Amino acid sequence: MVTMLYHKRLGPQWEAAAGTLRAHVLAARAGACSELTLAGRSRGQKLTLGPGHVTERLRVAGRQLLYRQVSTCWCRCRAHVMPLSMAGSGRAQPAHRAS
Repeated sequence: MVTMLYHKRLGPQWEAAAGTLRAHVLAARAGACSELTLAGRSRGQKLTLGPGHVTERLRVAGRQLLYRQVSTCWCRCRAHVMPLSMAGSGRAQPAHRAS
């Protein structure tokens, strides 16, 4: 996911150029990159080309989990840290029992 910030309004010219860039990157990274979102933001405006999210596959405690990061939320960009955090929190939390 790539977000580009602008001080001018975005329009069809931006969408055409971003579409060309997206196609070029996907072709160059064939096999290594199957999803690519380009988001252009300007004051009060957001244009998105692509799925609008990134899906990461994380291995935690021997299980593969899918983690979807959407373009409108904060995310941890070092995905390799997430399995360590999740594995550690799983051992530290006692099982919940209803009273």
